[in-house]
Amino acid sequence: GNINSTAVNTGTSPITAIVTVVPIFTNQGVSASGASEIFTITVLPNGQVNQPDFDGETNLVVCNGDFVNKISFSSINQPDFNGNGADGYSWSIVNGVSIGMNPSQGSTDSTPSFIADNQSSVPVIAIIEVIPNYTYPTENGDVVTCLGDTISFTITVNPQPSISNKDLTLCSGNSFDISPIDGVDGDVVPGSTTYSWIVEDQFNFIDGEESGTGSSIFDTDLINTASSPVDLVYTVTPTSDTGCLGEDFTVTITVNPTGQVDDPQDQVLCNNDTTL
Repeated sequence: GNINSTAVNTGTSPITAIVTVVPIFTNQGVSASGASEIFTITVLPNGQVNQPDFDGETNLVVCNGDFVNKISFSSINQPDFNGNGADGYSWSIVNGVSIGMNPSQGSTDSTPSFIADNQSSVPVIAIIEVIPNYTYPTENGDVVTCLGDTISFTITVNPQPSISNKDLTLCSGNSFDISPIDGVDGDVVPGSTTYSWIVEDQFNFIDGEESGTGSSIFDTDLINTASSPVDLVYTVTPTSDTGCLGEDFTVTITVNPTGQVDDPQDQVLCNNDTTL
């Protein structure tokens, strides 16, 4: 008759059972054994893949423009004593977002390295699933593949502030407060972006300017001590609430002088005289 059994291998490498079959012919109570046959049953482990580790975290968080190294996959599974059998992996970004990874799917033992890309003002989260498979060659040249449990992890690409240069003209003694707006003038301003700035007064004609930090760019009571307009140049570094630094931009404040007139000489004139 047939030999029926359920294959079980809870280990990490192929298990081979050697089965010896002895045929027995029985007639009228008399049994005769024939020549035995031997065959093997090799039970493979299911594919397995370890959860990637990102400095103690199971998911990866980066900023727009960051270099992301390849993410390698590994397994606890092993080949047999003859070196046969190995884990392979099929992986893909399953939620269809673009983060700069190209290709975004594959049957390799790692993802590609890439430059993280997110041109929006909100985080982009890619969900990556990895399906492990254990493959084993047979004597007739075929390959047996055993799938394992899928794992998943995410790569979050946080936005990076990108803000154009600003210009403003004030009267002497006035103040300013500039808050870049997401989507205006092509600016990318993630929520809760903060700013730090230094200011340059090339000719020291302005009183009251200060470097600073804040949720907007501001300065108060700028006094122009010269007789012509003077430019103040603020170099500003924006930082998102997730710690992503944007490129510096400038705020140029032109401070006009206070209106001034020389005191004219008093005049005494006769009727119909022309003023001097």
